[in-house]
Amino acid sequence: MIELILVLVAMALATLAAAWAAVWPLRQWWRVRRIATAGVRREAEVLAATAGPGPATTVTLAFDNLGGHRIQDVVTLVDTRPQLRRFVPGGRLAVRLAPDPRRAPPLVIEGARSRPALWAWALPLLPLGIAALCAWRLRLRHYQAGGEWSEMFGHGQAEFGLAIAVLLLVAVLAFVARTLRRHALAVPAELRYGGVPVVAEVLSAEHTGTVINDAPVIALRLRFVDRAGVTHTVVAERAIAPLRLARVETARTLELLYLPAQPTRIALPTLE
Repeated sequence: MIELILVLVAMALATLAAAWAAVWPLRQWWRVRRIATAGVRREAEVLAATAGPGPATTVTLAFDNLGGHRIQDVVTLVDTRPQLRRFVPGGRLAVRLAPDPRRAPPLVIEGARSRPALWAWALPLLPLGIAALCAWRLRLRHYQAGGEWSEMFGHGQAEFGLAIAVLLLVAVLAFVARTLRRHALAVPAELRYGGVPVVAEVLSAEHTGTVINDAPVIALRLRFVDRAGVTHTVVAERAIAPLRLARVETARTLELLYLPAQPTRIALPTLE
């Protein structure tokens, strides 16, 4: 009975995954189109361009984010018009920034065309194959049990259910790893692309007693004034390398980025 439940759950999840995988390329294409037409326009400077592998080119751009802070980002693209030499170091080109940078892609090069890769269209095949395998297994067990659903999964016949349970566990772990990787970024994309720069006053710098990779964690109490003239006091804990510890502890001011909609959410680009 447990195997039956696992198989049915796996079939339902596989069907939902197939539907999501079929829609995902279209959603990404639509998001790129919206950014290209309604995104915030910025003038970007090409700092470096590296060809390969294959037709792809990796371009390093410097531009002002939504808050006016100068940042750099690396974009991988396929140059369909190399004769224009748009990505020569030192050149300038127009980019569009997404108004909501929490979802990829955060920027689009103006005039670029977007189309999903072939592997993106093949994504639904994997979950559909798993669902078909589960359905075949259910049909086989139903036949072996003489048409009795209650006798389909007896003792000693749970090997397929175990495989499905392992598959579900791998899917859950992959989702958790993806979420943790997104939150482990030094400066989240939302703050990197939408943060407003400001110089904050350091009120105090105290040791928390925690050490991460031989770097003590310091609790920084900061005070800054946002664009609306409102004063905010925030506490940020950061692991500081020993070589930079003395400079941080004696600093009077620090540059930070804050979100206008959530001023207490900050990033410290000079420390991260």
